[in-house]
Amino acid sequence: MHHNNVRRRVDALEKVTPSQVSEIKKSPAHIAVHEEKSGKLFTTHSPQFMGLMHSSGLWNASSYGEGVIIGVIDTVVWPESESFNEKEMPPIPTRWKGKCQNSTINPFPCNRKLIGAQVFIKGSQAAGESDSSDDSPRDFDGMEHTHHQQPQKGIAVICAAGNHGAPNTTSNAAPWITTVGAGTLDRSFTATMTLGNNQTFEGIYQFPNRVLVIDTPLYYGKDSTGIFEQAEELARVNAAAGILISDWTPTDIGYLSLPSLILPPSSGAMIKKYTTEATDDASVKIMRLLRTNFGTKPAPKVADFSSRGPDPINPNILKPDIIAPGVNVLAAFPPTIPVQQFGNYELASDYALLSGTLFSTPHVAGVTVLLKAVHPEWSPAAIHSALMTTAYTIDNNGTTLTIQASKHPGTPLDYGAGYNDTEMKTILRQSQWKCSQEGTDLNYPSFVAMFSASSSNVKNFTRIVTKVGDEQSVYQAIVETTHGMTIREEPTTLTFTNKYQKQKYAVSIQMDGKAPPVAYGYLKWDDQNGHIVASRVLNSVCGHVFGRVYHGCGHNGCHCGLNREQAVKGKFFPPPLLPSSSPPLSPSPIIV
Repeated sequence: MHHNNVRRRVDALEKVTPSQVSEIKKSPAHIAVHEEKSGKLFTTHSPQFMGLMHSSGLWNASSYGEGVIIGVIDTVVWPESESFNEKEMPPIPTRWKGKCQNSTINPFPCNRKLIGAQVFIKGSQAAGESDSSDDSPRDFDGMEHTHHQQPQKGIAVICAAGNHGAPNTTSNAAPWITTVGAGTLDRSFTATMTLGNNQTFEGIYQFPNRVLVIDTPLYYGKDSTGIFEQAEELARVNAAAGILISDWTPTDIGYLSLPSLILPPSSGAMIKKYTTEATDDASVKIMRLLRTNFGTKPAPKVADFSSRGPDPINPNILKPDIIAPGVNVLAAFPPTIPVQQFGNYELASDYALLSGTLFSTPHVAGVTVLLKAVHPEWSPAAIHSALMTTAYTIDNNGTTLTIQASKHPGTPLDYGAGYNDTEMKTILRQSQWKCSQEGTDLNYPSFVAMFSASSSNVKNFTRIVTKVGDEQSVYQAIVETTHGMTIREEPTTLTFTNKYQKQKYAVSIQMDGKAPPVAYGYLKWDDQNGHIVASRVLNSVCGHVFGRVYHGCGHNGCHCGLNREQAVKGKFFPPPLLPSSSPPLSPSPIIV
């Protein structure tokens, strides 16, 4: 059956009984049936931070992505936003077969940039989660689950990893999906303050307005541990502005109802000393609130809210695949919805600074569009591999990435999304696939070696790479490991004589008896001409050491994963898309 016919049939159903599901599964055309589930809701400077330039590099070479269509699954869109202005946009591609779903209640205009919009709400209505009679795309609350079929049709699928921030919480970790975590930008919003004794401080400020405070008495409130508790105390005494002391700035600090400067405890100690000694004469001589700074270091950091692994379903695939800017991203916002409330007043705006993997995902989707425009012959898997194997892992201080809320190395590990045997066979085109197998031969651009007390101390992998550059080249293998892990590859040299030539290599990962619970490394292929393809390698020991056992994809087999403590000690993280100091993205000419 044609996919469109299947979708129309599913849209027409109210509810399907278990017995009806059993009958559907008997059909030779059946691939999968999923129980209806509710989905989780998950700029300006970021292109420069990612190394994209108007005059050269990928952005320019792709004609800025002209002719490539992006499909977005979201819960709301405001078509009148300036972000959807069609000025200077080319005509709508003739291959576009979608529609602009209008509504008699809330008309929805499409144009040459926002070329279509459609509501998928019948699943929510059947589940009793929505009784809305308005089918306008302006605010829809349902979606259809079809992304696992798109890679077969040549459509790259990019999904958010989630915003839970804890281990074992990453979503959308299937191997055919590019799973995106969130990182910070090198942009910060600051304020400066000078006390009555001429001591000057600079700190974080995110109140959505410029404020100038001059010659104002300084009140030191009761000691409070958290930023929001301190803010409540300042609101209680009707303060004009606040000085909050914290060694950590949460991402939602912009929602404070009081203009506030955030300083570290070291500065707080000096201010407390001044207010104690000056007593009633303590004052703020001047406080200038809101400056925008670029080049903030270190950046990027892994966002503290970005969902981390491992995934309890399938730890054989390392996820997330990549991180991109997702903290304080300037995003279009419906002006009918308040951005913030100050006392009795509500603030509305066409744009707002928002955070989440929802905002990092479009960055990766955008780069995917540029790559597809330059290389229309590349498959979704080739683009996925190009992104992963050319990403950077060093911040603009030249050091390893850290977590936003601490100096610990980032740990967003995740390994899969839990699809059954039938789906995996269909999507991966491997008729002998079993979800209980370890998947060491899945042609993925990273390696995960899971060991148990009863398993061999060696895991073997095979990979096939394809040359996509025109020139002849020779790639040499470079191995980087930590204590307790040995990586061997065969052959150690890959020679390519023509474009689209394929080469196969084997990798063995060995764990020695003194290995820590987590060891990590890289296998890199270098042609000595500036092209380096890097694959992450994770070596993990499971059993009583971890205090937890994780099950493989579907519900077959038993695999192990990492808890947060071991992940921190392992110092492992997904690579960012690009740090600010990097050149424009130019994928190396071999693809896993």
